[in-house]
Amino acid sequence: MWLRGPEGSKPIGQLWRVEAESGESPRAAPVVVGLLRSPFEPRVAVVAMQKVIGIEAVEATMVTVLGGRLDRGWSQQAP
Repeated sequence: MWLRGPEGSKPIGQLWRVEAESGESPRAAPVVVGLLRSPFEPRVAVVAMQKVIGIEAVEATMVTVLGGRLDRGWSQQAP
């Protein structure tokens, strides 16, 4: 996952879409559901959600929170 802004772009983490193999739970592609910016320091948190089908077709939701600093680490190269 990449943050993009006027300063350029920067990686903040990886989210994977996992294809189900035999005996494994299928997963949907991750979706970004929120972006929270700290009022106290130059940081941001990105909230992503992914659905997983578990045992006996029970659906579960995985939530991942990725974070990054806004004041350093920017690159002008496109991902």
